[in-house]
Amino acid sequence: MSKQRTGKANKGEPSKESWLDGFLGTVDGSFFKAPKWVDLTKPPGTTDQSIPLQDAPDFWGMINGKNLFFTPNGVFFLLSVFVYMCFPYSYDNTEYNRVLHESNSAIISFLKVRMLPRLYVNMVMVYVYYFYWHGILYWSSFKDFYASRPFNPDRGEEYRYAKVVHNIFYTTLGTIQWTVWEAVFIHCFATDRLPYLKDSEAFSSPRSFASLMISILMLPVWRDVHFYCAHRFIHIKAIYKYVHSLHHRNTDIEPFAGLSMHPIEHLYYYSCFAPSLYLRLSPFFLLFNGYHLIIAPGASHSGYEDHFQADQMHYLHHRYFECNYGTPGFMMDRFFGTFRESLGVNSNVYKGEHVESKTNKLESNARRTDAKATLFGMPKWDEGLYNMIVYLVLPGAVILIARKIDSVRIALISGIIAAGPIVAAFFVAYLASRKSGSWRKKLLYPFSEESFAGQLGVHVIASFLFCMVPIFHCIQMLLSNPGEAVYFSIHQ
Repeated sequence: MSKQRTGKANKGEPSKESWLDGFLGTVDGSFFKAPKWVDLTKPPGTTDQSIPLQDAPDFWGMINGKNLFFTPNGVFFLLSVFVYMCFPYSYDNTEYNRVLHESNSAIISFLKVRMLPRLYVNMVMVYVYYFYWHGILYWSSFKDFYASRPFNPDRGEEYRYAKVVHNIFYTTLGTIQWTVWEAVFIHCFATDRLPYLKDSEAFSSPRSFASLMISILMLPVWRDVHFYCAHRFIHIKAIYKYVHSLHHRNTDIEPFAGLSMHPIEHLYYYSCFAPSLYLRLSPFFLLFNGYHLIIAPGASHSGYEDHFQADQMHYLHHRYFECNYGTPGFMMDRFFGTFRESLGVNSNVYKGEHVESKTNKLESNARRTDAKATLFGMPKWDEGLYNMIVYLVLPGAVILIARKIDSVRIALISGIIAAGPIVAAFFVAYLASRKSGSWRKKLLYPFSEESFAGQLGVHVIASFLFCMVPIFHCIQMLLSNPGEAVYFSIHQ
């Protein structure tokens, strides 16, 4: 068992903080301290988080830059600046056309010229960041110096290499998939399929510079809103069972668990690129967005409460599943009744449908689920059927349709990629639902008691607009001729 720091929590005491306090998400200038709202006299995870979050969201902080520079967002921003300056995007079509001429394959040219250069950079950055956090918290001889308050006090007795390998594997797949989407945008920028704000133009006038700054300030806000909508959507039982449950194999999380997702979950998670589709934004916005997507989950999934970006709210989500779908920055869970404030069976604020009554049931469920985080073992028949559909049937259908390209076929391909995995999930879930009872309970739990005319309908519409529609439009843009992307229809 790890040694736990103790001490007196700061509760209403006079503050002697400097104006730099909290810069880049630090506490007293350190990346290795618990947030000041944490009561160090209590066990990890048991401090009531509803009190420090009672004033969230901080709208003024979103505007004046506090939400960017005085939170972990600042680290992701600076990392993005480093990558953008040292490994800039290339829009030169000369090499692309040369490889295309030699190989006679647009796919080979795309992979070699657009994607691989970015993949090298992204894989190095992800591995360095994630292995750093995993290494200092789990492998280092001085790990108690970096963090000593694990949410699970028995963590040292339960370390499993099979689980870490499982998480690294899916983190790698996630990084590869983001690089594909990034390369799609680079290709569309380079071939005039999508307009963008050039760097020289961004600094050429106050208006262009203001546009750049506003987009950067609003990106973390957009990430919070998109994450909540996408995350809540994939907790619908039919989708959760075949897609999101892979991420939730980690009930006791570690850094690589953050990006350990089913490739279909990655698909909708990365639809956060939507603003770059519909607005004339800088490519830096795309890169910052991407690095926020692939880097931010690392430290927040550490399983500890006393270091940079420690996230009690999301740890509770992994422990109890049906709560805390969003982030502390934009408290949509509180508005919709799905916020849980601390570890423990009983919650004073949670109003969701999911209820657990006994501590031992919670603990046994958590241990049993966590043991599934392995690359070994056979899936259940319905899980295998779903994976066969999304990995073989849907791609096969796309290949057959793509033998001849026209506007109708492009729309069909885009629709299959954007909505096919969701349709398949409900189809397989229906086939696998042999128990008697309400179809709503079998397919929609834990939102089966919500009305399509109320919360459920609002969330489904928001998820459709934020997740599936951007995927559809992105594929459509890639396969269409220059000037035919949805951007041009919007801005005519």
